[in-house]
Amino acid sequence: MSTDNKKWDGKSLGTQFGHNFFYFAIRFGGRRVAYFFLYFIAFNYAVLFPSIRKKADPYISRRFPNAGFFERIKHRYILILHFGRILIDRAIVGILGPRAIRAMFLNPQDMIQMNSGFILLISHAGGWQVAMSSLGVIDKPVNYLMLRSEKDIDKHYYEHQKGGNKVNIIDPTQFLGGSIEILNALKNDEIVCMMGDRVFGSEERSIKMDFLTGQTSFPFSAFKMAS
Repeated sequence: MSTDNKKWDGKSLGTQFGHNFFYFAIRFGGRRVAYFFLYFIAFNYAVLFPSIRKKADPYISRRFPNAGFFERIKHRYILILHFGRILIDRAIVGILGPRAIRAMFLNPQDMIQMNSGFILLISHAGGWQVAMSSLGVIDKPVNYLMLRSEKDIDKHYYEHQKGGNKVNIIDPTQFLGGSIEILNALKNDEIVCMMGDRVFGSEERSIKMDFLTGQTSFPFSAFKMAS
C-alpha cells in the first residue's frame, strides 16, 4: 500500500452545492430523506466517476481479491454508501443536536474518573465524529489535532453548532507539529484527540506495519506524547 502521505490534501468529495443540499435535507426531512438521496448519488459515484474508482479500488482489491467486475462495482457502491452515511450522521449531530443520534461509550467512567489530561487515540473507522460528540459527558476541554484544508468543504459536526466551535483545533502544520500545544493541553488536564492511522509530515515519526496484504506506515507520536 502507498505510504506517500503527501498525496493526501484533505479535499472533500462532491461540491459545495451538494453538501449544502444534504444539510438542507437534514434540516427539513431528517435522516431518512438525506439517506434516500444518498442511495442514488452513491450509485453515480460508484459507476460514473473514475476519480472515485481510483481512490476506492486499492482498498477493494485487497479486501476482496477474488471479486469480479460486477462484484467490485457492488463493493465500491457499498463503500461509498457507508462513507456517505457517516458524513450525513455527523452533520445530523451538529444540525439536529447530539440527541438526534444515540452514541455512547461502553465504559465512560474510565474516562470520567481520570484526574489528569489524556490522549484519546482514534481512527478513520465508522462514525468517529459522532462518537466524539459524546465527550460532553466528561467535564474537560477537548482538543483535536486536525488539519483543516481549504479544499475541505464539508463541515465537521461542531461547525454546525450554534455559538461556534465547542472544541479547540490544534494545527499539525505549525511549529513542531503542535507538540507544544498538545503538551500544554495535557498539563492542563484536558483531552487531546489524535488520529492513530494516518501519518502527516515526516515518516520518521512512523513505523511500518503489515496491513491488508501489504505494508503501510502508522504514526507513533501519540505514544511518545503520552509517555
